[in-house]
Amino acid sequence: MVAVPEAIAEIRRAAEVDPLSVPVRNMLAEQLGDFDNCDEAIAEANRTLAELSPNSPHIAMLHGTISTCYTKKGMPEEAFEEDVKSRIAAGATPQEIGDIRRIFAVSGRKGVLAKDVKDTLASWEKDHWHNDAYNLVWGYAALGDNDRAFIWMNKAAEVRSTMLFWTYVYQRQLVSDPRFAEVKRKMSSHP
Repeated sequence: MVAVPEAIAEIRRAAEVDPLSVPVRNMLAEQLGDFDNCDEAIAEANRTLAELSPNSPHIAMLHGTISTCYTKKGMPEEAFEEDVKSRIAAGATPQEIGDIRRIFAVSGRKGVLAKDVKDTLASWEKDHWHNDAYNLVWGYAALGDNDRAFIWMNKAAEVRSTMLFWTYVYQRQLVSDPRFAEVKRKMSSHP
């Protein structure tokens, strides 16, 4: 595995080579945030939003990176507002945003996460899409329910979700759990 400073240095070089690449600048902001350099991540994401013309998926990702960093910094209101911007860029309706705002006002981030998990469970029941399984891993881990996160990690492994790769970055507490080794074994032994 590449050392963190080396990985960030490589992405910085890519941004120097192509400073107008929204995906590269997005990756740089995300990686900085993933490795707890949140002030620089927020600045990079905001610069990308201001200087370039990102498309809706990249706008959603950039605001998501800022939201994650504000959460890490203990700034829940700011994190929530960036999450709202991310949802709007991803296509959330005014009604959905109103619902999320009401839930956050009453129950905070945990309430919003619980609603997201409920919505994702309903989506999973429709078509068993691998991305839903991974999103449930993420949602339950964010809620602190590692037991349910592992139930969904096993389901994600059963449907061969490549999204499980992101567990290494976003759910470090799950990677250190002994059950993670079993999930990895299942993934490598599937036909």
